[in-house]
Amino acid sequence: MSDTFNENLSALTTLGYNTDNWDFILMNMLLDRLDQNTLTAFEMHHACTSVPTYKDVREFLLKHCTALESIASSFDKKGKKVDNIKSQFSTSPRNSNFVNSQSPRSKSAFFC
Repeated sequence: MSDTFNENLSALTTLGYNTDNWDFILMNMLLDRLDQNTLTAFEMHHACTSVPTYKDVREFLLKHCTALESIASSFDKKGKKVDNIKSQFSTSPRNSNFVNSQSPRSKSAFFC
């Protein structure tokens, strides 16, 4: 959503519209489109008396999305938490870069 706002804003600027004074309108349009949880998180993040700018909302959304993506990668498709350290280092010979498991009897080591 934030990318779409930025693309449209760039297109308007390219067409010759001066969007420098649209900050308050853009900020409100973007905040109106947020779900309740994200809006609450923004209000808690920007707990001050000044009116937030479009840039403030955009920067918050980028950080918030990065955090959500990081959290989502910690869970598998069934919603179970994945131990990222264990998943990085597999003990299965099939997934090892140093063990040749083509023949079940001979396991020779090689380097890539």
